[in-house]
Amino acid sequence: MLDGSYADYIRIAIINNLFKKNNFKNGIDIACGEGFLLNKLNFIQSKTGIDISKEAINRAKEKYPNIKFYNGNPFLDFKIDGKFEFISCFEGIYYVPTTQERKNALKILYEMGTKKSTYAFSVVTNGSSNESDYFDKKFFLDLLSENYNVLKVVNLTGEYNLPIHLTIIQKILCIINRKFAASLFFKFMQNTQQDKRYQELFICKQK
Repeated sequence: MLDGSYADYIRIAIINNLFKKNNFKNGIDIACGEGFLLNKLNFIQSKTGIDISKEAINRAKEKYPNIKFYNGNPFLDFKIDGKFEFISCFEGIYYVPTTQERKNALKILYEMGTKKSTYAFSVVTNGSSNESDYFDKKFFLDLLSENYNVLKVVNLTGEYNLPIHLTIIQKILCIINRKFAASLFFKFMQNTQQDKRYQELFICKQK
């Protein structure tokens, strides 16, 4: 959906709620795509996005002229001046093919911030696909431990059960206004049991 799926708005509601008391001067989103999620992060004053897809970045520039967008491979050969208070990478890291390259990618992201910066990495922690290997939670925590202290892990996508009356209300609200529905129901997703989680968010600081 061009204006975001219900799952997108759930993730956005969870992330914005986590950082509702923050006001970062600047932030950078790695593998930002067309910038939809980055644009919705309301706790960052000055936003920057990087993506390997030139087409995605061109569309992002048209949609969100108030955000700085760059085309390049942020895990390999892209360099950007300055440091950022908030550094995020949502689902991008597991597209890097090998464990060593993933370590290198996390080190590159590390260098974009300082000891005071906050990092937010979301990854699928369940299984694999034809395109890439996903992480299990322990493996990703071990990977992060080389350079980062993990402050919190929060669920972004998974399965949860609602009473029938709430399920009906949720479906009706999703038809009317997905963003509003997500603002009411995101905490159910955030509190999903571990064995029902599919994608998790890791909040980190530099060691």
